[in-house]
Amino acid sequence: MQLVEHNSAQAFLDFLRPSSERWWNPVTGRQSHVFRGHADASWKLQPKGWRPFGANPEVEALYRAVRWSLTGSKTAGEVTHSDMARLWRFTLAEAAIQFASLGRSVGLEIPWQVENSLIASPRQDVPFIDLSLLALAQHHGVPTQLLDWSDDPLTSAFFAVDDPELPTDLCVWALEIEKVPSGKTTNYRLKMAPNIGNANIRAQSGLFLAFDQGPHLDTLFDGQWPSFESEELLSAALIQVRLPASERPTLHELLLRENRSKAHLMPSWDNVAETVRIEWATGLLWGSSQ
Repeated sequence: MQLVEHNSAQAFLDFLRPSSERWWNPVTGRQSHVFRGHADASWKLQPKGWRPFGANPEVEALYRAVRWSLTGSKTAGEVTHSDMARLWRFTLAEAAIQFASLGRSVGLEIPWQVENSLIASPRQDVPFIDLSLLALAQHHGVPTQLLDWSDDPLTSAFFAVDDPELPTDLCVWALEIEKVPSGKTTNYRLKMAPNIGNANIRAQSGLFLAFDQGPHLDTLFDGQWPSFESEELLSAALIQVRLPASERPTLHELLLRENRSKAHLMPSWDNVAETVRIEWATGLLWGSSQ
């Protein structure tokens, strides 16, 4: 993994600018990297659904219900790491199923097939969950095995600095797409998320990296799931670009000038109102140039 550190918000922004040659393949003429912002540079590249139980009380509660449904009287001490890995994948599938089922029951549009609850109807194989449904669940806070990225480095920088008052150093991760191994022998692949029913993905130029259900996926689990940067082949494709916490307010203002805000990236009237108030407070008054 390559580490790049900047001490000023302007230098950080200039380094990340989408037009920079460092993010493009000169042979194909295509963008070569995707990006993800972290509000705390010490955070691991790990999907919400794969974080340890202590940081995931909701997943832990659902896991226990799924475990009881699928293993019955088998005690926690009798469940092997391989069992736990499989049950964890069942749990994340169940989370998406319950999200979609409740949404449909209250009249929201769910254009995808939704499986029966695994708790109510146990089965032996982990069900396939449509990527569009997983993406929708992810964007509404439901834990999944997806880690969201963006084609736009400045969008990722916004998510890293969304709260300019945080005391933590921030970072943007850059992943060189062509260095991500793919194929039937790997456990991860870059997945493009369809935009159906998800305006946020479109606004954020979003896509997802997920550990797939490859042939050796469960062997990666040793009581907890690995982070992406801990995988040697993925680490070689990563750049971490860091900025100290003291530069947060300046970066936040610079990104507002670049039209990277909640209003632009998560369009809603609430976010428009919040962004307008922030612009008033910082002296960035809306005008015809925007």
